[in-house]
Amino acid sequence: MRRGRPVRTFRLSKSACAVSALLLQGAVLAAETPDDLMVVRGEKLAHAPVLLLDGEDVQALRPRSLKAIVEALPQTSISVNSRGEAVASIRGRSERETSVTLNGVPLNDPWDGRVDFAPLPAALISSAASYPRGHAAIGSASSVELTLSQPSEALLVEAEGGTRGYRAGELVLGRRNGALALSRLSRNSFPLSADADLPFYQDEGERRTNSDLERNALLGLGSVAGKEWSASGFVLASFARYGVPPEGHINPDISQVRYWRVPEDDRIVAGMGGSRLLAGARLDGQAWHHSRQRSIEAFTDETYAELAETSENRSRSTGIRSSGSRRFGAASVSVGGELREDAVRLVSDGRETFERRTQAVWADAGLGGARWSGDASVRWEGFTTTRSGDRERAPDQKVVSLRTSLNYQAGANWTLSAGAAKLGRLPSQRELYGEALGRFVINPDLRAERRYMVEAGVVRTGRQLRVSLTPFAEWSDRTIGQRAVRGSPSQRMRINEGGIRTLGVGGLLSWSPGAAWAADLTGTFLDLRPQEAGEFVEERPEVLLRGQLSYRPEHSVGGLVRIQHRGRAWSRDDAGDAVPLPPATTVDAEVSYRLGEGPGSGAEIYLRADNIFDALVLPQIGLPAPGRVIRGGVRLSLS
Repeated sequence: MRRGRPVRTFRLSKSACAVSALLLQGAVLAAETPDDLMVVRGEKLAHAPVLLLDGEDVQALRPRSLKAIVEALPQTSISVNSRGEAVASIRGRSERETSVTLNGVPLNDPWDGRVDFAPLPAALISSAASYPRGHAAIGSASSVELTLSQPSEALLVEAEGGTRGYRAGELVLGRRNGALALSRLSRNSFPLSADADLPFYQDEGERRTNSDLERNALLGLGSVAGKEWSASGFVLASFARYGVPPEGHINPDISQVRYWRVPEDDRIVAGMGGSRLLAGARLDGQAWHHSRQRSIEAFTDETYAELAETSENRSRSTGIRSSGSRRFGAASVSVGGELREDAVRLVSDGRETFERRTQAVWADAGLGGARWSGDASVRWEGFTTTRSGDRERAPDQKVVSLRTSLNYQAGANWTLSAGAAKLGRLPSQRELYGEALGRFVINPDLRAERRYMVEAGVVRTGRQLRVSLTPFAEWSDRTIGQRAVRGSPSQRMRINEGGIRTLGVGGLLSWSPGAAWAADLTGTFLDLRPQEAGEFVEERPEVLLRGQLSYRPEHSVGGLVRIQHRGRAWSRDDAGDAVPLPPATTVDAEVSYRLGEGPGSGAEIYLRADNIFDALVLPQIGLPAPGRVIRGGVRLSLS
């Protein structure tokens, strides 16, 4: 990274980013222009292996929620759990091991530690990057960074319609120093595959029970910049309500079923930050506030006519982060710190408030030569509980993460790399105080998870073809799981388990034979082995393959075909036994027509079929993914 200077923009495809300078030379995803320099993240991403979707990749997905974007990242899978949350796993890890930021602002829930991507809008997202071994400024075992950016259009209008009452719309107004985006999404239900055969809760007409959704969102961002400084801010307001499909394999006469509706899932996410070049160093600072209010209505049966109880979860996360970085010849150094306060109020039969304060400091150093570069970083993070409802406070905990890597330019087109890391994750407040939910017993001895990993990489970069291969091995320890409490089968306790051994390999291929043609292929192969006999890793596919062929001329007819394969996985049935989840392959296809009137101006119409062959996909037992979805729309832009 060029510390103390404006950083450069890299507009590469996901494969190119994963296999070139961003992966192996510690380059930084920031921008030279004032509109992008505002994003205070340059020092955070140095030396971090990255897998990226750029703006063209994101646009090709026609995303209406963050779920569609994150699911397309290499080495990443998404499943929707019984609570209706779309959560992500990188390299087969648990969803709580991934920290997620939007322009540097954490999106992880202060109570649960996870991110539900389904109800969050995708407007103005210009890129998405995942870091399989995280980076020092964010922590956690892995991280996903979503980036907002100033649109090139002064006016953008998009309207879309589809099957099962699907409707979506987006309006963007842009100026040189700011933008405003309004979006809406609604559906009556999502369709089930014709091959779906759920024992319970499958409506007639291949419609998923209780799967409606309505969301409205408003996003504003702005920036100012001088010769050696920049400042920016954004505010996102999202208001959603939806149904939570019940698990289709659970017999209500035997087990308890969640008949949930969410009449309120509202978020306010705000961040502001700035950068300053001073005496050869770069100083960065950022502050944020993230609040969420979620209400759950629990009903007695699948008719959703009789309300049993209502609960509320109100949470907020407020924090500041600052850092300084400087280059000394071939060496670079950065240091920083973070202070964050997370608060949660649960309202059900009574009210309980939980709060904790988290502190972190980190340091990162890099050194490079003509053909090689190396780096090392350390991060210390700990929390103190300040309020624990009506329960005894959990003891303070801390975790130390270490990362190092070495890269070597073996030839004009070949690069080799190696890396190692010791990572960790602190328990979430829900894991510590889940007794407040009425389903868990507190474990005062619960401790932070640990993960150790090594990886290597080889990259071949040509004029039209780029190929990379990354084998890796990981060992987790003190993995947080749960077990039934003896004598009380409805009660569970969070415990530290033995951990998981993971062997895997990730591959990427990108081919660009012409200006309008592009082909990409990514693959991840995993061998997951729990250290405790008789256990298995739930809902983690052994194989993930994604391929895409697109033809996108500036004018005239274009098209896209996208194939995704999800390998075999395992789930747990109502009796707690292992059940195989079958492999599944889906195909998406799109045809479009572009009519351009000038740079950045024009119109586009398109027709798209997601899962065109109506394949049955089971990310989790009893919770199938949508079947065939047909949607089409028009996009108008004016510079």
